[in-house]
Amino acid sequence: MNRFFITIILSGVVIGLFILKQSSPLSAQKVCCIEVKENRIIIGHTEIFGVLQRPRVLFDHGLHEKAMKNEGCNSCHHADTDGNLVFEHIFSFMPDGKNAVKEAYHSKCISCHTERFRAGKSFGAITCGECHDKKRALREPSLPVFVFDYYYHDKHVTKLENKCDLCHHSYDKNDKELIYEEGTEQSCYYCHDLNAKRGPFLVSEIEVTKNKNLTMKKVSHNLCVNCHLRSSESDE
Repeated sequence: MNRFFITIILSGVVIGLFILKQSSPLSAQKVCCIEVKENRIIIGHTEIFGVLQRPRVLFDHGLHEKAMKNEGCNSCHHADTDGNLVFEHIFSFMPDGKNAVKEAYHSKCISCHTERFRAGKSFGAITCGECHDKKRALREPSLPVFVFDYYYHDKHVTKLENKCDLCHHSYDKNDKELIYEEGTEQSCYYCHDLNAKRGPFLVSEIEVTKNKNLTMKKVSHNLCVNCHLRSSESDE
């Protein structure tokens, strides 16, 4: 009999601790093991907010691409001084402080959704719980890896009519600018894989890419996506 009651008590304690954990702020930033390859992005900024008071946002980038096809990427992404869209974040500058970041996201996203609702267009979340959804927050999206192989390289060579300088360049440390030298073409990873070890001839270039945080993700979005956008506009 005593063993039975002890089992019941221990079971109650375990269930209670589980419920308590799920209702705590820590559960808002819990990362689940459910990994799905999809065009979605996590917005949480725990490096700014620390422990999240609400579940992180699972931003459906693919859905926004389709919904905003006519308006274009600049509906969310701002352009730099050269007219190229910047893809690191959706603000012309990253706001300083927790409240400023929160208000910036709320202002940009919710105001857009509200305007589209009033205009009779498809619209996204307007209330808090629609974005900060507990179930969606447990998903761990994994973007599919794109491999730029010889097939795609050949397509680019044909499309660009052998103009290699649009993609390939090296860094002139004396003039501090990018230059193209025929016959020296290398993979983008040669300089922009910041975690790889390089020989003494690349030390100065790697220092520049590291100081400017020119990762493969950053440069491929800024260079490749902008080029593709301009190309699609000219084809139209």
